[in-house]
Amino acid sequence: MGLLSRLFLKRAERSFTTYLRAIQVDLCEDLSNIYSSQMDGEAAKVLAAQVVNFLKGEDIDEIARVSDEPSRSRIMAILPQVRQRAAECMQADRQTREIIVASLRMTTVLNFGKYGRTWFQNPAKMRIERLLVEYGPEFPEEINPAAYKQLTANYHAAASYRKAAKEGDAVAQYNLGVLYHDGQGVPQDNTQAALWWRKAAEKGNVSAQHNLGALYVSGQGVPENKVQAAFWYRKAAEQGEADAQYKLGLMYDLGRGVPRDIVEAYFWYAPAAEQMDAAKYRDDAASHLKPADLTRVQERVRRWFEDHPPKP
Repeated sequence: MGLLSRLFLKRAERSFTTYLRAIQVDLCEDLSNIYSSQMDGEAAKVLAAQVVNFLKGEDIDEIARVSDEPSRSRIMAILPQVRQRAAECMQADRQTREIIVASLRMTTVLNFGKYGRTWFQNPAKMRIERLLVEYGPEFPEEINPAAYKQLTANYHAAASYRKAAKEGDAVAQYNLGVLYHDGQGVPQDNTQAALWWRKAAEKGNVSAQHNLGALYVSGQGVPENKVQAAFWYRKAAEQGEADAQYKLGLMYDLGRGVPRDIVEAYFWYAPAAEQMDAAKYRDDAASHLKPADLTRVQERVRRWFEDHPPKP
């Protein structure tokens, strides 16, 4: 192996070790939280750690054999559960399957680069192959350091947002909803997106209010409901969200989810037009208003701008 190849391999190994460690920490924490409702906290941590080790292709029996007491006894006590718990973990979550399969494939690629053909006789290679035979066909076989880095980043982001979201952080709840909506680091799931956006929206997060309104318009993740869409668009519009203002104006213009009201349509089009291309909608609404109505609504808009000065 040439010098450049060895340097590349060492850098790839260091990066892989760092990323794999982050995955291990995230997954252990998630599994510990699940298991702690079924057993004492220390046993939950030991079981979670060994489930993750098993999914990395490590020899759990050997880990128990070389461990000092009391770790050896704790590992031996949970050994009968490890394989079944690992299977449950992989079956429950596509995101976990994907990152574990990618980790196993990266392990194989890097160890082949390091050991050559002798890697194929390594017992660890055989353990990894058994896992890949069961879970690998679901995912593309190609993997490289850049793709693995992106998978790891998505997985870690989802884990971090999930933890903060469960603790009530509105920004994390919004961001977790985005990940579910886009299918980044988690399975694409608009029902979950709506659930987390609603939690954030109820705390006043303007982006979550806008996005929840959009889900109600299209019936994605929630039943189609124009009244609910208008409700959440209004919440966001009142906080100055331009697209929500435009869409609320459109709903009044067309009488969808709210009574048709050109005055209200103009009122919401007007602030939207200051931030996006909505002037033609504002002007069209104005053309359908009586002069007295237009004068009154323009005064409302003037007061709106006084109460909602542009953000620096």
